[in-house]
Amino acid sequence: MKNIINIFLILIALTANSNAKIITVDDQFKLNLPLKHKYLNFDRIDSVNELFDYDTIKSSGFKVYIVGDEKLVELIQTYIEGGDITKNYHIKNFIKKAERKASNTNLSEKSFYNWAIKEMKKTLKKMDISGFTFVLYNKDITSFDLSDLDEYFKDLDINELTSLTKKEIKDFEKELKPYLNDMLPVGPYSIKINSFNLSKSINDHIYLSATAKISYAINEFASLKGDGIIYITVKDNSFYIFYEECLINCKTLKKRFQKLIKPVVNQSSIKNSQLIGKEINKDNIASQLEQLNKLYKSGVLTKEEFEKAKKKILN
Repeated sequence: MKNIINIFLILIALTANSNAKIITVDDQFKLNLPLKHKYLNFDRIDSVNELFDYDTIKSSGFKVYIVGDEKLVELIQTYIEGGDITKNYHIKNFIKKAERKASNTNLSEKSFYNWAIKEMKKTLKKMDISGFTFVLYNKDITSFDLSDLDEYFKDLDINELTSLTKKEIKDFEKELKPYLNDMLPVGPYSIKINSFNLSKSINDHIYLSATAKISYAINEFASLKGDGIIYITVKDNSFYIFYEECLINCKTLKKRFQKLIKPVVNQSSIKNSQLIGKEINKDNIASQLEQLNKLYKSGVLTKEEFEKAKKKILN
């Protein structure tokens, strides 16, 4: 039953939507936060249950945040601090139904878990809770060693990346993609990269954007499948990592994710107002259009934003 509760908590975290407002996270960076949403700094949590290896990430100089619906963030905090999440109305109601279902001696284990997944999704569609995003932020990477993340990066300097030519970046992208697929988790929880793009914006800020297919295997009979999206960039010596997963209502994932990170993306994309205001020659126009197209195809820009930026460049 505990396994079912944990999966239900994950699903609550991965549903959809709402209006937004620009907020500043700990006076460090801005996000376009949906209404009735909040962020949680892991430094302010007394951890009992871990969602991931927070101490290792923290030792690399990163601050870790979860951004999501107020009710969801409070629920996650309760879980991490060792509180009783089964007191939550929706979880309590689901447990009662699951216990009644499990009491049916004629029901096979496979049938029970298939029912549980359908019931979770049915319940979540009745709830108005948005998904959450993990945000990792390193304010000053001047002394940051990428090998702290993985030995693969031991000879790599972030500052050197920003000075690479387009061809060198593309060559590095070809090396990086298969490596990332190898290091990503496989097994009960797995991530497989779908699309992948490493590039530089016109104002020389390097970024990586990717989409992925994810899977949570509850047991040998049942699994939850969904989509993931990630955006990483370096801006003014600060390192940003955004990651969101979706298991239901995934049609809104890309749009929701784009809105959330828009203030950061706008600082490191061709939409920089100072850059667009400069006089440019034909070669620069072609280069900007190329970068713009990559941002659009990678999912960083919506079609509307793409057309608007394209019009500014051509005019």
